[in-house]
Amino acid sequence: MSEVQSFEGFCGRVAKAEFAPLYLIHGDETYLQHESLKILCEALVPEGLRDFNLQVFQEDASPERVRDAIEMLPMMSPLRVVVLKQGTEWSDKSWTELQAHLDKPIDSTVFIVTGEKIDRRKKWAKAFLQNGIVLEL
Repeated sequence: MSEVQSFEGFCGRVAKAEFAPLYLIHGDETYLQHESLKILCEALVPEGLRDFNLQVFQEDASPERVRDAIEMLPMMSPLRVVVLKQGTEWSDKSWTELQAHLDKPIDSTVFIVTGEKIDRRKKWAKAFLQNGIVLEL
C-alpha cells in the first residue's frame, strides 16, 4: 500500500473503489478528517447495512472490544468497517493488543483510525504505512 498525500487523491481512490484494509486519517484538519471518514464509510457500507457492519469507538474504548469488533464477520455484506476515533491517543500497550491485526489485516474488515499527529517510528504506525493508507490532513 502507499500513503496518500492529499484529500483529493484519497477521494479519487475511493471513487475508483480502491480500498485498503487499514486507514489512518490524522492531522490538524478535523473537518477534513470527518469528511474523509464519512466518504469512506458511505462507500464501504451500504446505508441499510450500517447497523450491522459499521462500529465506531472513541479513544476510551478498550483494545479488547476493538479487537473483537475487527474479528467479527460482516453480516449480509462483503465488508465490515470498524472506526477508532482519536486512536492516535492510545498508549503503545493498547496498540500491542491489535498489532497482529495491523501486521496481517483481516480481509473482511476495514479498520479506520482517526486522530492528531502520529509518531511514524511507532510499530503500530509503521504497520499502517506498510499495510494500509495514511492520510495526513
